[in-house]
Amino acid sequence: MPEPVIFIALEPHTDRDLHQLDEALQILSRKEPTLHIYTNWYTDRVIIACSEEMGDSYLTNLVAGVQHEFKIETTISKPQSFYRETIRTGVRQEGRYIRQSGGGHSYGHVVMEIEPGKPGSGLKFISKLVNAPVLEHYAESIEQGVKETCESGILAGYPVTDLIVTLVDGSYHEYDSHEMAFKIAASIAIAEAVKKAQPVLLEPVMKVTIEVFHDCLDEVIHLLDSLRCQIDRQERSGEIAKIIARVPRAEMFGFQTDLDRLSQSCSSFSMEFDRFDEVPQCLTEKVVTEHEQRKLQARNSWKEL
Repeated sequence: MPEPVIFIALEPHTDRDLHQLDEALQILSRKEPTLHIYTNWYTDRVIIACSEEMGDSYLTNLVAGVQHEFKIETTISKPQSFYRETIRTGVRQEGRYIRQSGGGHSYGHVVMEIEPGKPGSGLKFISKLVNAPVLEHYAESIEQGVKETCESGILAGYPVTDLIVTLVDGSYHEYDSHEMAFKIAASIAIAEAVKKAQPVLLEPVMKVTIEVFHDCLDEVIHLLDSLRCQIDRQERSGEIAKIIARVPRAEMFGFQTDLDRLSQSCSSFSMEFDRFDEVPQCLTEKVVTEHEQRKLQARNSWKEL
């Protein structure tokens, strides 16, 4: 499956819009199985991400078409870079969910270890419970809690990847334990574990090939220097200069307009996904702050309801 590198976020205005959007996205996911679609419950946003091969114009038109066809009122973001989250060290973490209410009691307790996986390995869940048949019965719910929490993101609302999660222990109550309690306990454990394991953001980096007339080469290089760019090499064939560079996808929105302005529309460029690199700390802080603000807005909306 091609890596999703760009996304659009949708925020339905009403419960009816949310219901209609859910129905529309189920149909869309069957038609376009390469799309990455999920709901971030922390911010009440639906995320639709796609690969560079599909492109941000295609994604924008696709979302607009869904909105029109199903008559959905929703706030739509501009296309943005689709980051990933991962960790740099391993930790051991407990998660407990204990509740007493008029409808009954709940008890779930898990112990898991997490460690970084190889780049591109995704999320791997392993159960190493020994002689614990009752806990093993809840392993599927525990795995589901881990995967759903990682899908919605922990650091900044982006999927957690390249992570190995090992279930090593836990405890249960004969009467109060159930699948949902263990799912919640697992969600608590993985969220706390990732926060302690030196979490970082990863960003998609594109291989960009640009062809311009040689007399505007310096201006184009100056533009690339402002985009956290790494120029691999330059080539020349007569009056045409070719630049091959690596540029973060987040810096490429609006690049065509800037390039046309500098070259008087006498240029061309193409790009393809290359790899994921760690995001600089200053940009990470900005992305995390924006995510926290969206979470706060969502919580305030819940209180108003």
